[in-house]
Amino acid sequence: MPLQLLQGRRKGSTSCSLAPAFLPSPARAARRRTTWKRWLFVLLALGVAQRLLRYLLRFPVWGDEAFVCLNLMDRDYLGLLRPLRFDQVAPLLFLWGEEAVYRILGGSELALRLLPLLAGIGSLFLFARLAFAAVRPSAALLATGILAVSYYPVRHSCEVKPYAFDLFQSLLLLTPAVHWLRYPDRRRYLALLTAAAPLALASSYPAAFTAGTVSLALLPAIGQRRDKKTWLLFGLYNLLAGITVGGLFLGIGQAQHASMTAGCRGYWDAWFPPTDLRELPGWLLTVHAGNLLAYPAGGRDGGSAITLLLCLAGIASLALRRRDLLLLMLTPFVLTFLAALVGKYPYGGSARIAQHLAPSICLLAGTGASTLLRRLCRSPGQRWRGCLVLLSLLIVIGAVGLLHDIRKPYKTEGDERARHFVRTLLARTGGKPIVLLDAPPRLYPSLEWYLRLEGGDVTWAGSLADLPLDGATQTFWCLRFRTNDAPLDVLPPVWNGPHGVFALRARTGFLLGLGPERDDTHSCEVSQWARLAGGEIRRGGGKGTGP
Repeated sequence: MPLQLLQGRRKGSTSCSLAPAFLPSPARAARRRTTWKRWLFVLLALGVAQRLLRYLLRFPVWGDEAFVCLNLMDRDYLGLLRPLRFDQVAPLLFLWGEEAVYRILGGSELALRLLPLLAGIGSLFLFARLAFAAVRPSAALLATGILAVSYYPVRHSCEVKPYAFDLFQSLLLLTPAVHWLRYPDRRRYLALLTAAAPLALASSYPAAFTAGTVSLALLPAIGQRRDKKTWLLFGLYNLLAGITVGGLFLGIGQAQHASMTAGCRGYWDAWFPPTDLRELPGWLLTVHAGNLLAYPAGGRDGGSAITLLLCLAGIASLALRRRDLLLLMLTPFVLTFLAALVGKYPYGGSARIAQHLAPSICLLAGTGASTLLRRLCRSPGQRWRGCLVLLSLLIVIGAVGLLHDIRKPYKTEGDERARHFVRTLLARTGGKPIVLLDAPPRLYPSLEWYLRLEGGDVTWAGSLADLPLDGATQTFWCLRFRTNDAPLDVLPPVWNGPHGVFALRARTGFLLGLGPERDDTHSCEVSQWARLAGGEIRRGGGKGTGP
């Protein structure tokens, strides 16, 4: 090992007088450590700033977030044990945590995104600790910078979805595992790993791949130990992991998966391996050069080819000197791919469903970049200047991400229109009763969320006869939403209801254009109704009639 060469005489050597020539002076080594720490502080600060800024900008809740939020609104803790509405899949502990936040702090963007934010920021610091324990400082610094500024970890830190927990819980398992491999006599890392397993697996479904990876990667080193306590901790870890997966995933997650599969038939097909083996090599290349490896930037159609090349260089480097670490980094890919082969979990397609792979991707890419610098640059000074260039590039990527979020504080324009429409409508109606009449089976999700969350005066009614009015109501507003394939019926100019006669005073339409699907919300008709003075008041509860 290089450390043994620097520490003194190797077995069979006659002199170690050359070793000091390779050692930096104490002052130079101290300056280098200080420089690493400063750059690490800058990168972590930038990563935290990106996440906090996006959080404080209060992006409107978008479609998939709204689906989760509506489940929180409509269910209690026990109700979240059943398959979720809108074909959603989310682990139980995540749902219960968000339900608690919703009940205690309310449904604002800041409240519901608080737990993902904490998970996202915690992931940064956990990954830095993992990286510096696993690889050389230059590789660890580059890997930390990649994770800090990458779009998907930043975005998912500010979403009411479990993806930030997929990253955090995977790191919660990987970090003590790497530290134990480095210091096998310190059983506290195994104890921490054992305690973390139930929490991680109850908060993240793909953490099961990481838990299996840790078990397989630690097994060879555990097998060489003669310590009964080490074996006991390792056995307890596997037992707790198996019980948690069996109890929560197979019990609750399987029902969610079945509901999602039935409701989203065909949506995930491209994210599973092809049945024709001749297509498999091309599919694997497309997947790994695409959105799956979009760190620190990248995308579909070969947009992540550079990251793929860096990861391959990192794999080659670790294969020569750290095969135990390489096994820990690659096994999550293998287990996820095997799950895709049997149709249980998609592979590739999007980085959002593969956040449990982000630690491996960033660490391999950072190691690959550091290895290439060592190969291409002859002197330590050249390598350091090359590392500074890469670090500066990462800072530029992070700064661009900050500016992009400030310029465009929403995921899609439709979500921003939906929130703006609801808040403008509520402000202009002046607290008068609002009736949503004959709502379509499925409103645009963020529109429904904001109407139900902020529209305390909004009542949903199936027809004019169901309007919840009383004798004291003088005016009210009526909303009718039109989907892309369903025109609206014409309302009568006068409505004779059980509590009085109301006349249509004004009517206007708003083009919303929320979503491309046939059942998405196209427009909204807003009408104002006022009671006619001296109008006939029907006694009894019969149906209202027109003029």
